[in-house]
Amino acid sequence: MGYRWAKGGVLLEGARESVFVTTADHSFFTEPVSCQVFNAVGNTNVSILVDVHFGPILVVEPRPVTVDVDSDVTLNCKWSGNPPLTLTWTKKGSSMVRGT
Repeated sequence: MGYRWAKGGVLLEGARESVFVTTADHSFFTEPVSCQVFNAVGNTNVSILVDVHFGPILVVEPRPVTVDVDSDVTLNCKWSGNPPLTLTWTKKGSSMVRGT
């Protein structure tokens, strides 16, 4: 009998026992971990998601935008975090919320 562990479909080298111990990071929240067990008769595989809590990580940084006065402007940024994040936009030097 043998074991193979993978994260996000990529085999984890050296993980060949029935127990897999590692340090969890944010990628364990977004990529399933799977355990495949096999013997001479066949094999089976099971996957799980690990609920890893982590603070905000900037995924896409906002870019500078030039617009005319009184024009609408769309600003974009992308963050990841668990539990889910609340994003608010403020103008530099102000605590007034401009958008969420």
